[in-house]
Amino acid sequence: MKIAMDDLKKKNFEGYLAAFKEIATIVKGVPKDIEDCEKMTGDLKKAEDWADKFEHPVKVVEAITKNMFTHFKDIKDNIDLGMKSLDTEDYYHFGYHMGQALFVATQ
Repeated sequence: MKIAMDDLKKKNFEGYLAAFKEIATIVKGVPKDIEDCEKMTGDLKKAEDWADKFEHPVKVVEAITKNMFTHFKDIKDNIDLGMKSLDTEDYYHFGYHMGQALFVATQ
């Protein structure tokens, strides 16, 4: 995750794209990590469906690249808000904004 964070701090298209590629490799393990969390049962199916996208890395990179061009401002704004939240140790909003950016990038 440190690599992704360093890439996000570059605040440019290439940095964001590299960060999303790094995060894509991390996301593949998320459903297994949360499968035992009782409070996550409702969200687990959504997480699994979303993570399934990452089983096809070429398609994910293509989608991220396309969405970075199409929705760059929205993605950048969410990343900027997320990084500001991280700076103030507001981890809830950090996660929210980074999740929004990742969702838009991978839709």
